[in-house]
Amino acid sequence: MKKFSRREILLFSLIIAGIILAIIIFILIYSTGFPKDLEWLILTIIITIYVIISITAFLSIWVFLKRIRLMKKFNRLRNIFFASISHELKTPLTSIIGFTRTILKGRIGEINEEQERQLKIILNSANQLHELIKDIIDISRLEAEKLDIRKGKYNVGEELLKLKEAFIITAGKKGLEFLMDAPENLMIFNDKKRVNQILVNLIGNAIKFTDQGKVSVSVQTSNKKLKIIVEDTGIGIKEENLKKIFKPFRRVVEPGNFKEGTGLGLYLSKKLANLLGGNIFVESEFGKGSTFILSLNLEED
Repeated sequence: MKKFSRREILLFSLIIAGIILAIIIFILIYSTGFPKDLEWLILTIIITIYVIISITAFLSIWVFLKRIRLMKKFNRLRNIFFASISHELKTPLTSIIGFTRTILKGRIGEINEEQERQLKIILNSANQLHELIKDIIDISRLEAEKLDIRKGKYNVGEELLKLKEAFIITAGKKGLEFLMDAPENLMIFNDKKRVNQILVNLIGNAIKFTDQGKVSVSVQTSNKKLKIIVEDTGIGIKEENLKKIFKPFRRVVEPGNFKEGTGLGLYLSKKLANLLGGNIFVESEFGKGSTFILSLNLEED
């Protein structure tokens, strides 16, 4: 929501100051003993001040509430628009991705090296757009409070080992060491799909922003809390940028270290973590790496 303007802050300050001043004058009248003929005059002035303040306050509150209603209406229409346009884009995009993969596999006919290179660029761009659309749909549902959350007991340790199998290949292609220290059996009460969505984002980011060294995932449990820690030896984040990374469409780009992305992943992940009853914390030292911690409840809240 939009912050108060200076004019509104000044108006509210004057209203409060007027009320306090009127109360002080009223107390002084009856404590010091004004002449009887002046009491009614001063009392009339005080009542007049009260009436002016009340009318001003009423008008200010009415304008403020009207603005809130307009903001809510705008947010609702924006969410509907994003959700609708995103769904409309998904259908043709799915076809583009599917046909491009079919051509790359050689099912339509042989392709040369240059054609393969160009098709891979198309496929990569289409996949990025597909991920962006999915993120926009989720954010629209989140802000409209219509995102489905289905909690239940499941083995988070088993899911982490599945993620290890998927990401160890991605890390290997960059020459990175990928380590996973997670128990095989660790039951948790939460939404498996959404927790995995957060972890995929955190681990994917760690690999993306690490060019040498390692990425490690570890698990800690204490006081009915689960902490999944994702550490990397990547470029790190400057202290002044730590608060920016969880804002939508905000990406911290260092000279010579441009990475493709939408700037929605961490924003969505933190929103999801909060919705699931947890949070995401970050610690980082620029040039040495970052640590992202996903904190969740182990048992049903």
